[in-house]
Amino acid sequence: MAQEHYIDGKLVPPPQNNDSVSISINFEPNDTEVQVSSTDFDWINENYDTLLSRFQSGTTGGLGILEGVKHEIFNKENGTTLKVFDGFIDLSTADWDKDKVSANSSELGSLDWLTEVGDGFNFEDLYEEKILTDADKVFVPYIINSIPNYKDIMIANLTLVFISQEIKGVVADTAKAIGKAPTLLDTPSGIIELIGTILYFLAFFATLLKLLLDLIDLIIQRVKYVASMSVNTLLEAGCKKLGFQYKSPLLQSAPYNTLHIIPECQAAPITQTDNKIKGFLNGNVIEQTGYYKGTFSDLIRGLQELFNLRVFIANNTLNLVPYQKPLVSATFTLPPYDITKWRTNASEFVANHILSFQTDQVDGNTIDQWAGTNVQSTLTPINLVDRRKNLMKGVRKIQIPFARAYSKTELTIIEEVVDVYLNIIGPLIGAFVEVANGAIKTINQITKKINKVIDKLDSLGIKIKFEIPTINLIEYTPLQDLIDNRIGMLILEKDMIGVPKVALLDVGATERDTKISTNNGTYLNASYLWQNFYKDLSFAPTANTAQRYVYEWPNVEMNLTEVQNVLNEGLVKKPDGKVVEVVSCEWNSSTKLANFVIKERKIFTNNLKETIYEPSGN
Repeated sequence: MAQEHYIDGKLVPPPQNNDSVSISINFEPNDTEVQVSSTDFDWINENYDTLLSRFQSGTTGGLGILEGVKHEIFNKENGTTLKVFDGFIDLSTADWDKDKVSANSSELGSLDWLTEVGDGFNFEDLYEEKILTDADKVFVPYIINSIPNYKDIMIANLTLVFISQEIKGVVADTAKAIGKAPTLLDTPSGIIELIGTILYFLAFFATLLKLLLDLIDLIIQRVKYVASMSVNTLLEAGCKKLGFQYKSPLLQSAPYNTLHIIPECQAAPITQTDNKIKGFLNGNVIEQTGYYKGTFSDLIRGLQELFNLRVFIANNTLNLVPYQKPLVSATFTLPPYDITKWRTNASEFVANHILSFQTDQVDGNTIDQWAGTNVQSTLTPINLVDRRKNLMKGVRKIQIPFARAYSKTELTIIEEVVDVYLNIIGPLIGAFVEVANGAIKTINQITKKINKVIDKLDSLGIKIKFEIPTINLIEYTPLQDLIDNRIGMLILEKDMIGVPKVALLDVGATERDTKISTNNGTYLNASYLWQNFYKDLSFAPTANTAQRYVYEWPNVEMNLTEVQNVLNEGLVKKPDGKVVEVVSCEWNSSTKLANFVIKERKIFTNNLKETIYEPSGN
């Protein structure tokens, strides 16, 4: 067995106290998975000279002691290599002697380090550094879901009847004017009369069209857009900043690989083209940020709460995995020792678990559609003699820092009325616009020739202070598309989001085609999250109970390959073949002996009844 130390990437003799160093493998929350038992090392001989030279360089323009010296430790045996330490030697706290320096090595990949550094930057920083770009923004169409009252419906019906009659008249009058064109084009006054008539009808038509669009904007409202980003994109960007890779079997696989965060946003700025309407009518990569507003560590903590994740760093990779492992199989089997001492994990018992999403005070949907927002698991004794001696107590509140996103499932009455109307009149108006634009092009060609004649006369000294302006073509968006395709879009009460939302998105080929996934309400549901990610916290006497027997298994002989298997699996087998969880394993590479702490899923009390309560909001 060889344990190799590297300083600044160079293989060096091991420190003087290297034989006393053991490897600890931990699977408890907030623990680094692999670490050395001691990081206080005594460096002598050439290592002393190297570190002293680094110390002295601080007065000659070098790095000195205020930047750590890179330090790595590898264990190697029969072709198997395990990196057990990746960090730096901290000379700022070192004790120096004539030919020895005692210094602590700090780990770069520890969770404490990650938390501290990850709280030091946010996603705006990553955007400014161009680690995140505009291409990472995903624009989500949304609908204001206020329900119009009967007065609105009556006003809409009357307005639609009026607009229909007037548009019918404009089309007829315009057709008559175009029909007179051959006669009017014979004289300049006739040409001017034709142009004036058509301009009048087009202006009137544009007014009616605007009235129709205002009806949709002010009573129904058009589709608008908020910006979001994929959770995987955000995590990859944060890891890139820190020089890590990123891995999460849960978040990088269906269905959660489509998980997006829609951050807080306020009303659209005054740069909108229509000041009567709040919100962006198209995605705006300049003014809409899309990135999560917290720090990198805030995001990790939020995802930990959402999915009960265990976070660790191994092989320069940030891993986010479900905390509970399925007890399926294990490679290493513990030796058949006579283990007589054991304890239970009853001290971890919690009687009540409450799992909750946030509500958003500016979006009533998060309150009105309450089902799925929170769930409570309560354990009570089946038999109880003396309540004063009842040890079933405690509550754990799991506060997910995100709100749920809701999608539009049906059209309102007024939307259905307007949709039918637009499907009928939309193609007719479109045909009229096409004919009108054809006429405008013809008139513009004629006016161009007339204006050339006027310019020619002007060059001959005949001043005519008159020029016929060209007519702009009518811009038109098919009206029949304004209501279509709304089902599945995000719904908001206002053009604001006060709490970041999580949503599974089906990203479409165009912005308008992007929808909330039909599975969003299933997989981002408090009850589902409890059953699939938190159920193992409950001490209810079920197949997935949290009840455990805890054993210590000392002096287990292991080689490096076996240590690697335990690290990869987090599980071992007892001599009877039962698969159990590894809490910790401390292995000394010199003696090749390991001390295990394991947990066996085994019921120690059936005197428990679990009640699951999921409020519906009714």
